[in-house]
Amino acid sequence: MQIQPQRLPGKQILVFLAIFIASVFLTMKIHHGKGFFNWQSEIWADKAGYYIFLPATFFYHWDISQFPPEIDSKTGYGFFVDRTNKVMVTQYYYGEALLLSPFFIATHFIAKVFGLDEYYGFSPLYHKAMNVAAIFYLVLGLWFLKKFLANYFKEGIQYLILFVTYIGTNLFYYSLDDTLMSHVYSFFAISLFLFAMKKFLDDTARYRYFLLMIITFGLMVAIRHTNVIVGICFMFWDAGSFRAMVQRLKMILRLKYILPFLAILFLFLLPQMIYWKYSHGSYIYLKYGIGFSNYNHPKLMEVWFATLNGLFPYSPVVLLFVAGMFLMIWKRIPNGIGILFIFLLVSYMAAAYHVWYYGCCFGHRAFVEYYPILCIPFGYLAASLVSMKNRILPVIIGVIACVMIFVNVAMSLSMEKCNFGSTWDTDQYIRQFARSGLFPRSMIPYSFKNDFEDETLTYGEHLAETPHRSGMFSIIFNKDYEFGCTRSAFIYNISRGTPKIVDVSLWVNKVTPFPLGAMIVCSYELNNAVVKWDSEKIDPFVTKEGEWFLVEKKFVVPAGLSGDTQIKVYVWNQMRTEFYVDDLLIRYE
Repeated sequence: MQIQPQRLPGKQILVFLAIFIASVFLTMKIHHGKGFFNWQSEIWADKAGYYIFLPATFFYHWDISQFPPEIDSKTGYGFFVDRTNKVMVTQYYYGEALLLSPFFIATHFIAKVFGLDEYYGFSPLYHKAMNVAAIFYLVLGLWFLKKFLANYFKEGIQYLILFVTYIGTNLFYYSLDDTLMSHVYSFFAISLFLFAMKKFLDDTARYRYFLLMIITFGLMVAIRHTNVIVGICFMFWDAGSFRAMVQRLKMILRLKYILPFLAILFLFLLPQMIYWKYSHGSYIYLKYGIGFSNYNHPKLMEVWFATLNGLFPYSPVVLLFVAGMFLMIWKRIPNGIGILFIFLLVSYMAAAYHVWYYGCCFGHRAFVEYYPILCIPFGYLAASLVSMKNRILPVIIGVIACVMIFVNVAMSLSMEKCNFGSTWDTDQYIRQFARSGLFPRSMIPYSFKNDFEDETLTYGEHLAETPHRSGMFSIIFNKDYEFGCTRSAFIYNISRGTPKIVDVSLWVNKVTPFPLGAMIVCSYELNNAVVKWDSEKIDPFVTKEGEWFLVEKKFVVPAGLSGDTQIKVYVWNQMRTEFYVDDLLIRYE
């Protein structure tokens, strides 16, 4: 179905203006009172790593002596100021900073005119300006996405797709909360790329759209190198046949196209290459994070379904996007196979990454930038439902979609920046959902599970990659590690009140045939003083070396403990022997 794009009338401008104003108000409300230079502030960790290009350029002029003292530690080590080698090191790309630069410069100008505090580009004024910038690029991305959708859908379906994509997915969270992550900026760039690509494919004589397409492609890669996969769309979009795809490849290889493409791509990569030369001594430095070490055993099920940042548990409406892909393939609608391929490729890349859950995030953020592509099948699904004469199925799916959107919004607004749960920790997932106040606290189950995969739960622990009972890691105890697997909980935080039993289980694998001399300890502490404690020896459960054995103990909680008493569970390696622990589970009953 080809629908000619319509000119954007004034009333549509008002719609996008309303989205902008409402979103700015909401992002300011979300960030109000969270403070600065802490883990809940906006310029922190990864986000500071993207942002640092701006103050480094406009404030410090890449002179390490001008960087504020300990600014890297104050912003969560998203970058590192190496004062010995006189370089600033960040693993992130400069493209996002390029898009943010007009807002940064405008903020600097406003601060100078009104004599406002700047603190080297890290004052509250800059935090707020970056939030506005994220909303600006969100709305601009939605605008270009709508112009692209106008080629395929009626106006009502276009708005429905935009609404579901923004409100129903974790694009909502990364536009309003984690506004300095790269995803909303990539979302804008990919939307603009699709718009320009379609214009060029429909009329190759309009060379200006080809130039816009390749400029946007260069920008996408400068923001996040994995965005290069969007270039696949140019090969298959509306091609209709393999022969048409080959002809398109031959066309793009002509000198009038390939030379400008390579030149513009090089110009976008040049600043990054200069930075790599400055920071690492080489113009080519492709190492990003730990790398894709899971390429031969990708964590696909975890990426899609795990309660630890899985895609579908937090943005379930994306299931309808996937359903639309199969609908397109079944009805032989062009681009269906290509979009499914993009979805599977993004899934594989995320699942192959060493930290497959992508650290602290809401849902799986690897998909956010690709929603301009992945949302297209939802439009065909919605159009098919609208055209049905029998209204029962459309109403049922409509209700399900509303519930899915509600789950995304409710959990987005109550998210604590990080997911403090294990890979398949359903109790933690329920607790996250319950923060929205949908049901009484007394109904919430309380347990703690740690499979030692989530870095937010393993800080300070001694991780080992082998052996492990599940996932990729276990904890190693040895002569240098006496106390570990520690979990503390105040009684007033346990949802069902003071427990009567603390049920602890974990799996142990010892290295030698000799006794471990280790124990599980459950202590009750008030004002950092131990009120009472109990223990269970591990040796009776672990009968030989080289195998995993389940160790269990039910500790009886003393009566009369006050709400500010801490219940602390840990493993005490009293004899400093060597063994491994995995899959800790604590139930408060």
